[in-house]
Amino acid sequence: MLRALWVALSAASMVLIPVAAGRHVDAARAQTVPVEMVVESVVDLGANRHAVLLREKNGVVRMPIFVDADDALTIRAGMRGSAPKWPGGHLARVCIDAISVAHAYSGHLLLRDGDRTIQRDARTSDAIALALQEHAPIYAARKVIAVAGVTQADVQKTHEEIVRSASTVAPVVESRDL
Repeated sequence: MLRALWVALSAASMVLIPVAAGRHVDAARAQTVPVEMVVESVVDLGANRHAVLLREKNGVVRMPIFVDADDALTIRAGMRGSAPKWPGGHLARVCIDAISVAHAYSGHLLLRDGDRTIQRDARTSDAIALALQEHAPIYAARKVIAVAGVTQADVQKTHEEIVRSASTVAPVVESRDL
C-alpha cells in the first residue's frame, strides 16, 4: 500500500512557481487564506483502499485523501467529466478545513442559491466528487496542508529511509533441520 502511494507521489510532475520580485505578502494573512488544490490522480492501494492525490494548484505540495473503491470510482468519473451533474444549487467551492489525529479530514461545501450563500458540512470524498462534477474549486486550509501535505523531498527522504532500513535487516533463513 505505501509503495503504491510512494510510486504515485514520486512519479507525479513537479512545477515550481516563483513569486514575482518585489511582491509583498502579509505573512499573517497568508496563513489564513486557504490554498487551491487540484485532483492530480487516484491511486489504487489494494484491499479496497485508494488515495486521491490533491496537489497545490500553483505549488509542489501533495496531500493524499484515503477513500474506498466506490468513492474512488465516483471521483475518477468526475475527473473524466462523465459523472452525472448534481441537481442542487450552484456549488461555489469546496474546502477541506480540518484533519483529526487519526488523519480523517472534514470539510464543507459552499453553495449559492440566488443571493444566498449556504455552507454545508460534507465528507471530503463526496465534496471532491461534487467539485469535479460542478467544475468548482477545491481549497485546503493551510493547517491541514501543514499536517498532511508531502513534497517530493519528503517522498525521497522516506524512500531513502526504507532502503536504508531494508539493508540492515538480516535475511530470513528457513531450515528444515529444526
